[in-house]
Amino acid sequence: MSNICVIGIGNRWRGDDGVGPAVLEHLRGRVSPQVRLVDSDGEPTRLLATWSQAEQAVVVDAVATDTLPPGRIRRLDRAELAQARGGSSHAMPLRSAVDLAAALNQRPRRLVIYAVVGARFEPGRELSPAVAEAVPVLAEEIVGLLAGTVPAS
Repeated sequence: MSNICVIGIGNRWRGDDGVGPAVLEHLRGRVSPQVRLVDSDGEPTRLLATWSQAEQAVVVDAVATDTLPPGRIRRLDRAELAQARGGSSHAMPLRSAVDLAAALNQRPRRLVIYAVVGARFEPGRELSPAVAEAVPVLAEEIVGLLAGTVPAS
């Protein structure tokens, strides 16, 4: 089992909520075969099972917020995640899963979280134009992060 995973959280059938899986699609064939690419619905216990044995986990999720423009990519540290006010279309926000993992000692050694600001989360497969433009940009940053050319923190 690889000790690195990239987790794309989201629902491909809810507009911009599909950004996580879209980034995974852009990463296929561009990262080492030892890097696990995991499509996730964000359910906390499955997230914990996915990243609990990982040395490094990179998470991509959509966020709904009025304070940043759609397509904006934010790399969140733990403090920013705790203060995040953006909405999530998931039953339990990602920060709750991170807090649960910490309480159960099931966090990976390094956890990097990318949030992409979405514009629309209604039923439909298509990403909004701004979020679609962010997908290859974020995929490229993740490739650099895994290769060590993008700073880890």
